[in-house]
Amino acid sequence: DLVVHISRLKVNAVKAVSSAQFTVVVEVTLTWTSKYAVHPCGIDLYRGVVAGEAVVPAKDWWRPVVKADGAISSEESFVSGNPMLQVHRTAGNATHEPEPVTRPCTQESCPWRAQVYLQEHVGLEMTFVS
Repeated sequence: DLVVHISRLKVNAVKAVSSAQFTVVVEVTLTWTSKYAVHPCGIDLYRGVVAGEAVVPAKDWWRPVVKADGAISSEESFVSGNPMLQVHRTAGNATHEPEPVTRPCTQESCPWRAQVYLQEHVGLEMTFVS
């Protein structure tokens, strides 16, 4: 039931820490849905769209953990510094970006029980032993 779409993966830096260690800094944009983990009942799309986007606090929702297997340390952070998740109508695919919710819904534009998708843009700093 869980679908995760990675629409962006950008390597920002590779830095030598010592002669035996290096750090990789990446940015990742993830969009996901699940009929159990991302239920539209908790997101008010009729009144919850502010300044052209619908967002929800990350702490209130399940979200995938982004980490590096094999790293001696791995630290994740929200790129914006604001732990909010964007609400989307679609997850996107190889040729189309996810479609964000940009204006309040009406009964016609958002039929009840429509599946929604959550998106986050996170940074990950990982240190490895060479």
